[in-house]
Formats: sequence, C-alpha cells, structure tokens
Amino acid sequence: MKKSDGQKLWVSDECMVLDAVRKMASNDVGSLLVYDKDKVGPGGEVPKNLDACVGIITERDYLKKVILQGLASATTKVSRIMTPSEELAVLTPEHSVLEAMDLMIKYNVRHVPVIDQHCMVGVMSMKDVVKVLLDDQKHEIDSLKDYIHGSW
Repeated sequence: MKKSDGQKLWVSDECMVLDAVRKMASNDVGSLLVYDKDKVGPGGEVPKNLDACVGIITERDYLKKVILQGLASATTKVSRIMTPSEELAVLTPEHSVLEAMDLMIKYNVRHVPVIDQHCMVGVMSMKDVVKVLLDDQKHEIDSLKDYIHGSW
C-alpha cells in the first residue's frame, strides 16, 4: 500500500489535470487523493483528516473523462473529473486483502483510499492486492515443498 507522506499522494481540487497526471507519473502511482484547497494547513501541509478529502483522481478518470471527451488536460481542473468522496469505496487497516479485492471488484476500481480513525493513511491498489496474494502463495508452496522433502 502506498502511504500518504505529505504532498506525495495528494493533489488540490483546483489543480489542473495535466499537473496531477505528471505527479502520478513522477511518483509511479495510478491515483491521487484530492483535497479541498481551503483545508490546507497554515504551513501549506496537506491535511490527512477525512473531511479534507473531496475525492480521488485516477488514470482511468483521465482516460475516460479527458482524453475520450477531448478536454484539454492543461486547462481542466481535477475537480471536474475526479470521483467525489461521497462515491468512494474505502477500506480500513482491519480489512483483509480478500475483502479489499472483493470491494475493488464490486465497485470496479483499482485504487481504494484507506482510512484509520477518520484520517487518510494511504491508498490500496490492485497491484498491492496481487503482490500480497502472490507472496502468500509462494510461502505456501515453499512450505509444501519443505513438507514433501521432509525438511519441515
């Protein structure tokens, strides 16, 4: 899971889509949480409280809502194409990986914000889910091999 560390996984709702896409590319992520520019702290720090998050912007939003509709990413605000917070599926640290995968399939999303005690703590991606499942499977296979070869 990519954890929010300051500005890295956040973008302002007033930001232009092109800048958000550049930020995603430079940080090698497929989504950014979108925050209300009026709720930024006095020192410019990005708030992590849940009410400051107004949505999420993803690569899929960019493709469907900018590219395919012929909008200009340099002049289109993130707030125009983001998925608003009231439509977000969210996870908590208590959710299992299988529950996360089920939620992603149910809502047809690949990036889900993770909240803990009304604070944003990160974003779980489908890549994160696949990695955990593969690691678990590799561990199980190694254990079975050890058992079969008598080294268990």
